[in-house]
Amino acid sequence: MHKKRYKNAIKFGMVGIIINLFLTTIKIILSYFTNSVSILSDAINNLSDMTSSVLTILGFKLSNKKPSKTHP
Repeated sequence: MHKKRYKNAIKFGMVGIIINLFLTTIKIILSYFTNSVSILSDAINNLSDMTSSVLTILGFKLSNKKPSKTHP
């Protein structure tokens, strides 16, 4: 069960990164052509959501490491 949860977390984290990267790119392009600050701020929000997905994956990878003598 633990391995399934780990694999799902990595998979959905990657999906979150891909979707938020796509949305960020589209919104930055749209904000450039429409000269809209609100669309640009929404793109930055998507970029921060992508960062959250990266940190989630990093957290799952770190928590899945085997214990050592110095760090149980």
